[in-house]
Amino acid sequence: MKKHLVRATGWVIAASILAVALRNSPELREHRAADVLLPRETRAETPAPRGPFSRTERLNRGETLIGLLKRVGINEQAAQEVVRAAAASAVDARYLKAGMPVELTADSAGVDPRELVFHLGVDRLLRMRRIGDAWTGAEERLPWSTDTVVVSGTIHANLYQAMDSSASRFFPGHARDELAWALADIFEYRVDMSRDLQEGDQFRALVERSVGAQGV
Repeated sequence: MKKHLVRATGWVIAASILAVALRNSPELREHRAADVLLPRETRAETPAPRGPFSRTERLNRGETLIGLLKRVGINEQAAQEVVRAAAASAVDARYLKAGMPVELTADSAGVDPRELVFHLGVDRLLRMRRIGDAWTGAEERLPWSTDTVVVSGTIHANLYQAMDSSASRFFPGHARDELAWALADIFEYRVDMSRDLQEGDQFRALVERSVGAQGV
């Protein structure tokens, strides 16, 4: 019995000493696993690599190509060089359409672009590349694809309105107008599209269309 009492007393004393030691010990700083496992010289944060930066601008109505280039941060001399290179590629900068998309690509944000792409049309673009301080351009033709779609609709006001609403997911606005004119020409001598159509009349047409590389 005495042995058990002595052993229990010893455990109580040891537990008391441990509690005092823990209470008086200074708090340890928290360390991330990487700080413990990695050498000190490799713990610095490594900046993420910056990739190419691209954005698209549009030529405003009444704006010159040089004006657009200066607006996006290209200096006067470089803008003149771009226009000369474009002219050498058979592109007259004076006759570019308002709204034309211009895609700019740089090595990173805030630096001069190294590539410019002028989207001249649905199937045509001019790709300009900078080598040193000089710009070169090459015109590219984009392929077309052909498919067939069914367009159908119901007359509520006139053929053009019905075609505009029923073919909007297949054709842009000007193409919908052309399709309505073509349909009216087919029935030119049988149906007067301005007077003979009535509310609820329906039409259905099988149309072959050509689609550009950009889906237009």
